Amino acid sequence: MPQTIPPLLEELLKKHQPRVIIKFDASVKLPYQDGAEKALLSQKIGHWDVLQKKIPGVSLKKIFDPETEKCYRDLIDVARIQKPSEPVPGFFNYFYVDVPHESDLEELIKTLLTWEIVETAYREGIWVPADPNPFDRNPSSGQQEYLDAAPKGIDARFAQRLLQGDGTGIRVAHIDTGWLLTHQDLYRTTNGITQIPSVGAPAVYQALAHGTGALGIMAATDNEVGGVGISPNALYGVAGTETSYGSMYYGALAAASNWCMNRPGSIIVITKALFRYSDWGRYHHYVPVESEPMVFETISHLISRNICVISAAGQYADYGIDEVSGAGLNLDIYEDERGNRIYNRSIRDSGAILVAASTSGDSHRRLARSNYGNRIDCYAWGEKIYTPGDPINQSNPGGYNTSFGGTSGATAIVAGAAAVVQGLAKAFRPEGVFTPAELRGILSNPSLNTRSVDPPVDRIGVMPDLKKIAETYHLVNFPVEYSPSFREALADMERMKRMLAFAWQIIGQIGFDGPGWLIPGRFPGGLPIKVDPWVGPFTEIQKGMSLIQLAETFTGDEASSLRAIGVETIRKAAQVIEKG
Repeated sequence: MPQTIPPLLEELLKKHQPRVIIKFDASVKLPYQDGAEKALLSQKIGHWDVLQKKIPGVSLKKIFDPETEKCYRDLIDVARIQKPSEPVPGFFNYFYVDVPHESDLEELIKTLLTWEIVETAYREGIWVPADPNPFDRNPSSGQQEYLDAAPKGIDARFAQRLLQGDGTGIRVAHIDTGWLLTHQDLYRTTNGITQIPSVGAPAVYQALAHGTGALGIMAATDNEVGGVGISPNALYGVAGTETSYGSMYYGALAAASNWCMNRPGSIIVITKALFRYSDWGRYHHYVPVESEPMVFETISHLISRNICVISAAGQYADYGIDEVSGAGLNLDIYEDERGNRIYNRSIRDSGAILVAASTSGDSHRRLARSNYGNRIDCYAWGEKIYTPGDPINQSNPGGYNTSFGGTSGATAIVAGAAAVVQGLAKAFRPEGVFTPAELRGILSNPSLNTRSVDPPVDRIGVMPDLKKIAETYHLVNFPVEYSPSFREALADMERMKRMLAFAWQIIGQIGFDGPGWLIPGRFPGGLPIKVDPWVGPFTEIQKGMSLIQLAETFTGDEASSLRAIGVETIRKAAQVIEKG
């Protein structure tokens, strides 16, 4: 039996009808409707008649309401069209059973797991804010230092000076409990935040400030009040998990998926984690929401449809029992109902980016309460985060929190960085945005990003370094007023001419007339930036202008040489264009 449940979690359990989720094997064909056990009885498969004698009135019910069902059927239809040779996800093999008594619930799960026709059975968890104590009433102000240059922060200040380095053109769907969208740093007259349609009206909920804070980290407008988000010009949508009909986790996920579908570079951000009652005797932690098979399968499918998913890793959750010394969970040892260590990548990997929390400051260690392990891809600040949202007066449209945190805050920081990278990629890569796998590889690459103080001990991945990512992947640009899109320019001769004219204008302004600017031996370890081999004159003009801009961040001979390399790159490209 689970140990004593802390009071706050007891309150959650009182509001949450216990349900057992069942997934039948793909060979079992059941109508997706309440009472589907009748098909089991008529086909004489399984032992439902025996089960009914043990638990009178036990009956299968469909998980999805009509609107959510439609969203999931749309996902399957898209999968059939895009990848007809692959098997479709088994979303409609999932059902649930309401169980009135705890003893019946445990007995039911044990029985179902012995059936050959049952792939899995488990008690449904509760989605909760991923940080059990996110609001410190006596905080030390972080004042958005997480935006600063690495190693302290992610260097969003650098990225926001670049074309589309503010997330422009990227859809970001945020899944949480609720938001104060009238907050002065979230309200906007253009490019407004979309309330993604779902079943039921949003519920009035005590954690309103949680969603506001997490969203504000990413989306706070650049409006001369309060702070500014990491990717303020992305197109945001919000999907709430609590509605007037009750908890709608699958509905929120399905609605967010539909809103993002067929929008290149789209991102779904989940700043909630999972409380699993059945885990409480072994672990006192919130775990990633994908710990439940239904959610894992949905996320895996979304990744295959080129929607990136970024999710909180969770953390210690034992309110009121051991708040000071409580340590995060090593996800490497976390086991599901069948004893499988599901966060071993060789067993399963949804493709989502899982985010842990670190300390703030100039260097970073794992935040003691944060979960960790080899499955974690990234970390970010989990304390002292300055963001919109008044933790005391949650309806205050001008309120701010100087100590938001936990894996919710860290996840929002990494998601904001992801939107920036996709915005830059959309502007400067001929191929366009990165795939979810490419994006995860970039954001989790130790050679590009900021390691923690002790990686073998911390085991929380790396924190994105937007400046290094932008420079490595040539996502930097010349000043915005001279920034035509490369791909648009290829189809627009007039724009090509303007680009060429500007190239010669730059050369004239700087006044270089020859290549005699490189001083032998000036950089014995190589030039401070690598210039790729020739890949086309217009790309080279863009790179040349980028080098000129980059030179402004250096001084002395380094600045002169970088500027000269840029000018010579532009000159050669311009000559090729003229000859062509």
